[in-house]
Order: sequence, then structure tokens, then C-alpha cells
Amino acid sequence: MSDVLYFLFIGILFFVMMRWGCGAHMMGGGHGGHHEEFSGKETSRPVQDPVCGERLDARTANFTKMYRGGLYYFCSAQCQEKFQKDPETYIKAA
Repeated sequence: MSDVLYFLFIGILFFVMMRWGCGAHMMGGGHGGHHEEFSGKETSRPVQDPVCGERLDARTANFTKMYRGGLYYFCSAQCQEKFQKDPETYIKAA
């Protein structure tokens, strides 16, 4: 009986760590933005502003917008506002 409880405990612990612990990062979720602090080797990830086409670093971009499941990065508040007014125009252009 104690063997069964031991494996049950390990299984529950594994599930919790994969769901809400650091395993969540591997599954595309995550639990906050602390993973950059721990890795020490995060590199820049270039992205493009869909409005003006400027190349940006995703880690330092100040303006973002979620739209239809995608995260879009902007160089300025003006580009973000233009995108919000008619996002389909800029998505098709990209």
C-alpha cells in the first residue's frame, strides 16, 4: 500500500510542477516574466512593427497588442493606435 501512495504522490507532484511550476514554460504558458532572470543567457528576439515595419527587440518593446491570438509589437503609441483602428489592414500587409 505504501508503494502505491508513493507513486501517487510522485505523480501528483509531477503534474503540479508541469502545470504551474517551471514545466509550464516548456508548455508555452509560464507563470510570470521571471524566466529571463534565471537563464542569464536570454538573447534579443527581433520582431517587426506591423504598421511602420521597424525592427524591434521583443524583450524591450514598450507597446504591444494581443489580436486574434497573436502578440504584435510596436515602436510607438502612434503605431499601436493605428493598428487598433484597423488591425486587418496591417496583418494582411505583413
